[in-house]
Amino acid sequence: MVRFIEENGMLVQGIFRVPGSAERIKAFRKELEENFYKIPNYSIYDHTNISELTVHEVSSAFKAFLRELPAYLISSERMECFPNIKTLPFTEQIKATNMFILSMKEEYRDTLQVFLRLMNLTIENKSVTQMDDQNLATCHAPNVFAMPKGSETDMTRINDNFGYFKTLTNYNKKLFAVPPNFISQIRQQYATGVSAKPKRKFISKLLGKKSKGEEIPPPREELMRLKEVQIEVHAPQMTRESAVITINESTTAKDVIYQYEAIPKTILEDARRNIAQGENEDRAIEYLCEVGGNIGQ
Repeated sequence: MVRFIEENGMLVQGIFRVPGSAERIKAFRKELEENFYKIPNYSIYDHTNISELTVHEVSSAFKAFLRELPAYLISSERMECFPNIKTLPFTEQIKATNMFILSMKEEYRDTLQVFLRLMNLTIENKSVTQMDDQNLATCHAPNVFAMPKGSETDMTRINDNFGYFKTLTNYNKKLFAVPPNFISQIRQQYATGVSAKPKRKFISKLLGKKSKGEEIPPPREELMRLKEVQIEVHAPQMTRESAVITINESTTAKDVIYQYEAIPKTILEDARRNIAQGENEDRAIEYLCEVGGNIGQ
């Protein structure tokens, strides 16, 4: 409906104010409600008679859609924020309203954004549509803002709602944008939180809570469950700087070093000579150093 109104209603005088045929609107709504959830890839253009309706009839159906939503786009609880926002300097009002919008539930925020975009487009064409922000507020504010029971005829509240509606409509592009400093703060908080938490605790949280008495196996035990893994050995002092070697649970550092094809010939020759002579002298202890891993975590 929004697309139809955007494409066909911006050159129509009295859009949202002039009603259409009640009978045709009722038939259109019935057709829409009956088939929307039944037909895969439902399209209002392909599965309704919208092309036969006037802009006024579609805009009236759109108003009814807003009016009959299960909950107002801006609930009575959230409406309590506006009087406090109104006391701030104007620049701060826009910032506070921006945070107010961003904190809304996604489905309400997205619907409100589409609605306000349509209102803004209508105002931009007010020389033709004869619908400025005051006229649109009169038509739509009661369908968007929840009013406390018993205050429906309170003119002060009604006028306040008109003011809130105008602010949302005229500044909608700014109100739905995430401020750059807000993004920076979130990134900083995320980085601080991640660096402060042990990796093991973070992983257990991601996968869900442990059952009572369940122990998280240490990293070494998890590694031992693997039959075979491959590691990349870097040895700048050798004739070849690195090689990928397959290891299993019984592999030692010595095994890796003696499998390494790029060991200097002098070391291999000395080892063979000692074995041939039957010498049982202790050889130097071999080490493997991990680079960028998680030993001990």
